[in-house]
Amino acid sequence: MVEGETATPDASLLPEVRVDVAVVDIGIPSDDGLDVCRDIRRRWQAPVVVVSAATDTDAVVAFLDAGVDDYLAWPVEPTVVTARLRAILRREPPRPERLSSEDRR
Repeated sequence: MVEGETATPDASLLPEVRVDVAVVDIGIPSDDGLDVCRDIRRRWQAPVVVVSAATDTDAVVAFLDAGVDDYLAWPVEPTVVTARLRAILRREPPRPERLSSEDRR
Protein backbone atom coordinates (compact mmCIF):
# COMPACT_ATOMS: atom_id res chain seq x y z
CA MET A 1 0.00 0.00 0.00
CA VAL A 2 1.24 3.45 -0.90
CA GLU A 3 -0.20 6.51 0.80
CA GLY A 4 0.32 10.06 -0.25
CA GLU A 5 -0.21 13.38 1.45
CA THR A 6 -1.23 15.01 -1.82
CA ALA A 7 -3.27 13.95 -4.80
CA THR A 8 -0.25 13.82 -7.09
CA PRO A 9 1.36 10.37 -7.21
CA ASP A 10 5.06 10.54 -6.40
CA ALA A 11 6.89 9.68 -9.63
CA SER A 12 9.91 8.46 -7.63
CA LEU A 13 7.78 5.52 -6.40
CA LEU A 14 6.93 4.29 -9.89
CA PRO A 15 9.87 1.93 -10.45
CA GLU A 16 9.41 0.36 -7.00
CA VAL A 17 5.65 0.00 -6.79
CA ARG A 18 3.30 -2.45 -8.46
CA VAL A 19 -0.25 -1.13 -8.27
CA ASP A 20 -3.01 -3.74 -8.57
CA VAL A 21 -5.82 -1.30 -7.80
CA ALA A 22 -5.84 2.34 -6.71
CA VAL A 23 -8.32 3.56 -4.10
CA VAL A 24 -8.64 7.33 -4.20
CA ASP A 25 -10.37 9.42 -1.53
CA ILE A 26 -11.57 12.50 -3.37
CA GLY A 27 -11.83 14.50 -0.15
CA ILE A 28 -8.36 15.91 -0.88
CA PRO A 29 -8.72 19.70 -0.91
CA SER A 30 -7.62 21.87 -3.83
CA ASP A 31 -6.93 19.05 -6.27
CA ASP A 32 -9.00 18.05 -9.25
CA GLY A 33 -10.11 14.49 -8.51
CA LEU A 34 -10.85 13.66 -12.14
CA ASP A 35 -7.31 14.60 -13.18
CA VAL A 36 -5.87 12.58 -10.31
CA CYS A 37 -7.80 9.48 -11.37
CA ARG A 38 -6.78 9.90 -15.01
CA ASP A 39 -3.15 10.34 -13.98
CA ILE A 40 -3.19 7.18 -11.86
CA ARG A 41 -4.77 5.19 -14.69
CA ARG A 42 -2.20 6.54 -17.18
CA ARG A 43 0.81 5.88 -14.95
CA TRP A 44 -0.07 2.42 -13.65
CA GLN A 45 -2.81 1.08 -15.99
CA ALA A 46 -4.54 -0.16 -12.84
CA PRO A 47 -8.22 -0.12 -11.92
CA VAL A 48 -9.27 2.98 -9.98
CA VAL A 49 -11.89 3.07 -7.22
CA VAL A 50 -13.09 6.40 -5.88
CA VAL A 51 -14.48 6.93 -2.40
CA SER A 52 -16.09 10.28 -1.81
CA ALA A 53 -18.70 12.07 0.25
CA ALA A 54 -20.14 13.52 -2.98
CA THR A 55 -23.25 11.61 -3.93
CA ASP A 56 -24.76 13.79 -6.63
CA THR A 57 -25.45 11.90 -9.84
CA ASP A 58 -23.45 14.28 -12.05
CA ALA A 59 -20.27 13.72 -10.01
CA VAL A 60 -20.64 9.95 -10.02
CA VAL A 61 -21.30 9.87 -13.77
CA ALA A 62 -18.35 12.19 -14.48
CA PHE A 63 -15.93 9.89 -12.63
CA LEU A 64 -17.30 6.73 -14.23
CA ASP A 65 -17.17 8.35 -17.68
CA ALA A 66 -13.57 9.38 -16.98
CA GLY A 67 -12.63 5.69 -16.62
CA VAL A 68 -13.01 5.06 -12.89
CA ASP A 69 -13.93 1.41 -12.29
CA ASP A 70 -16.13 1.99 -9.24
CA TYR A 71 -17.42 4.88 -7.15
CA LEU A 72 -18.33 4.44 -3.50
CA ALA A 73 -20.00 7.14 -1.41
CA TRP A 74 -19.10 7.63 2.24
CA PRO A 75 -20.17 6.27 4.59
CA VAL A 76 -19.39 2.80 3.31
CA GLU A 77 -18.64 -0.31 5.34
CA PRO A 78 -15.04 -1.54 5.09
CA THR A 79 -16.28 -5.04 4.23
CA VAL A 80 -18.12 -3.60 1.21
CA VAL A 81 -14.97 -1.82 0.03
CA THR A 82 -12.97 -5.04 0.38
CA ALA A 83 -15.59 -7.07 -1.49
CA ARG A 84 -15.68 -4.53 -4.34
CA LEU A 85 -11.89 -4.57 -4.61
CA ARG A 86 -11.88 -8.38 -4.79
CA ALA A 87 -14.53 -8.25 -7.54
CA ILE A 88 -12.51 -5.76 -9.58
CA LEU A 89 -9.34 -7.82 -9.23
CA ARG A 90 -11.18 -10.97 -10.36
CA ARG A 91 -12.16 -9.20 -13.60
CA GLU A 92 -8.65 -7.92 -14.33
CA PRO A 93 -6.59 -10.02 -16.74
CA PRO A 94 -3.44 -11.39 -15.12
CA ARG A 95 -0.31 -9.39 -15.82
CA PRO A 96 3.19 -10.84 -15.43
CA GLU A 97 4.12 -8.29 -12.76
CA ARG A 98 0.93 -8.96 -10.77
CA LEU A 99 0.27 -11.56 -8.14
CA SER A 100 -1.80 -14.54 -9.22
CA SER A 101 -5.41 -14.73 -8.08
CA GLU A 102 -4.33 -17.38 -5.53
CA ASP A 103 -1.80 -14.94 -4.01
CA ARG A 104 -4.40 -12.19 -3.60
CA ARG A 105 -6.52 -14.16 -1.13
